Amino acid sequence: PSKRSEAITAAYMRHAQNVEQKLLRPGQRDIVSPLMVKRRMKPKVELTSKHKRKGSAATSRGQDDDSTAAATAAAAAVAARLPGATSSASVVQSKPLAKIGKELLRNARERKFSVGLPTALAVSSKFIGVGTQKGQILVFDHFELLKLRLGGSSSTSTSVGGGPELSPSAGSVTTIDLSHDGDALIAGYTSGLVVLWDAIRGTILKSVGDAHSSPVTSVRFIPRPDSLSVVTVDAGGLVNRLNFSKMVLFSTYTVETECLLDGTAGQILATHVLPPPPMHSPLTAGRGDDGALGLHPGFKKLSMIALSSDRSTFSVAVEPTVSVLYRW
Repeated sequence: PSKRSEAITAAYMRHAQNVEQKLLRPGQRDIVSPLMVKRRMKPKVELTSKHKRKGSAATSRGQDDDSTAAATAAAAAVAARLPGATSSASVVQSKPLAKIGKELLRNARERKFSVGLPTALAVSSKFIGVGTQKGQILVFDHFELLKLRLGGSSSTSTSVGGGPELSPSAGSVTTIDLSHDGDALIAGYTSGLVVLWDAIRGTILKSVGDAHSSPVTSVRFIPRPDSLSVVTVDAGGLVNRLNFSKMVLFSTYTVETECLLDGTAGQILATHVLPPPPMHSPLTAGRGDDGALGLHPGFKKLSMIALSSDRSTFSVAVEPTVSVLYRW
């Protein structure tokens, strides 16, 4: 089993290094996706009436040939100019969120109900969450409209819904994360408090005050189909896993706390939830149900996180059992 796991790790590392070398080849100035090249090569189709179609049939055929040839030449020129472009490349678009920036500046300048400066950020497919100095969380949609203020009294919100007010002793919001479906939000505060919010209704689902005694520096959702599982890290290096479960009869949430690291490794500077290993990938395609590397069906339940301190980096399995996989 150990040799098989080493072979799996080595194969994925070689594949990742090859892709990285292609994308970071010297002289590459841009990355063009295969979809963009295909759209450029595809002739433009215009909707015309039956009368216009008859009169311009011969002309359109010539124009289509010319446009196809021009698009092919343009794509060839792009490919020649970008020797590092690969079939796995993609396009990243940078867009300033001017409305959100304006709203944050306006809220920070309010004298009576100021929320303070932004201190934390999280993004999901539904919402954009921003934590602030005064312990409030502003929830925007992707049209940059303010939907909720979490942690402030309802009197501070006139045009948007205001959630329940937290005690001032909770402190500033230090870290937040949104669940993969965007319906839940987890927040950590300088007091060590961890709060699970309903990002749709703006209500508190569960508040955990005994998991950490120092400021929470990182909270991350772990994708699980049956419950909400969160990894929390504080300034002392303590790493916990919080499992939230909903009680059907009472519509309330319970929480189970499990310690992953006790703080002896030092302060944790970075936390990341690792994606699950693909059961079907170019490395294992066409080589049996589980591939040539013999991937066990238990890999479907595997959840991993990466933690980095000032001295070392850990790869930790959270599911199905807690185990430190690798340390370097």
